[in-house]
Amino acid sequence: MAITTLTRYKTLTGTTGTDKDTQIDALIPQVEADYQHIRNRPFDTGTKVTIETTGLPADEEVTVTIGNYADVGATADGWEYEVRLREDDTADMIAKRIVTQIKPTAYYKMFIASAGSTQAILYMLDKFPDYMERYSVLDLTIDTSTEIETTVEQMQTIYPDGAEMVAAQMIKHQLNTIEAMGIASESLGDYSVQYSGSVLGVYGSYPKSVAGGIQRFAVTL
Repeated sequence: MAITTLTRYKTLTGTTGTDKDTQIDALIPQVEADYQHIRNRPFDTGTKVTIETTGLPADEEVTVTIGNYADVGATADGWEYEVRLREDDTADMIAKRIVTQIKPTAYYKMFIASAGSTQAILYMLDKFPDYMERYSVLDLTIDTSTEIETTVEQMQTIYPDGAEMVAAQMIKHQLNTIEAMGIASESLGDYSVQYSGSVLGVYGSYPKSVAGGIQRFAVTL
């Protein structure tokens, strides 16, 4: 998972040509590093849960288990949450019920990233990851019926809201800078310049109008 993709960048910017595809692919990880550098804080990571269904034919109950503190070879165990679902619940409603019925919790953050009637995506994060190995969302399972398909993916990067659009603007700025200065893409890794009224990243600088979309965090000692 990256902050954006070639396809997404071209969709967001209305780009139709293919002559810069190689450059765009090369810029994506560099722009992501610049975004994080300017942000001054690592991206969050969590467990991504994808829920797919065409609708429930009847009420049912699903079990969400978080954590696994069992000894090696023993039966996995953790905190269990029984989530009650209703007939005709769609994917977005199921995701909402999971979040609201597990909350309030002092240990986990949960939010729905996208919600549709047939597919919904929610993220679960440990609030105190350095101290929660025994009850971490790294060990999360969902027991559902055949009417619901769930996919659980651990260690997924969670980007801030609007990050993809800002990244697309950063890529476009880099492409324009390279074209204006006649610099070949092979020398991009050695290229660094800062202009007045700009913000410096690891691989280049960006106008404040672009970098202003990145929420910065102060580091306190």
